[in-house]
Amino acid sequence: MFADLVVAAVVERVLTVDSVDDAALVIDWLNELIYVLDAEQTVFGDFEVLELTAGRAVIRCRGEHVDTTRHHRSREVKAATYHMARLRRVPAGYVSRVLFDI
Repeated sequence: MFADLVVAAVVERVLTVDSVDDAALVIDWLNELIYVLDAEQTVFGDFEVLELTAGRAVIRCRGEHVDTTRHHRSREVKAATYHMARLRRVPAGYVSRVLFDI
């Protein structure tokens, strides 16, 4: 999305996402980040999970407003898709596979 992105943690948002299952939760959360980028020109680089239950996540996101002198989009991501989406638990946490529509 952004080439050589360095994001300062000067803006903070708490995003709450509710979904039908855990794989959809990942997709919906990524789409919320894409929406905030497009609508508010804000990009995040630091995340803290405040609550995670079946089908619900509350995540503190820290970042900054896009600065076109430092943030250069290499491609525009339109959406995260459900096609072939996968989420699985591993000893260190979770691994997810997501395809993006560009």
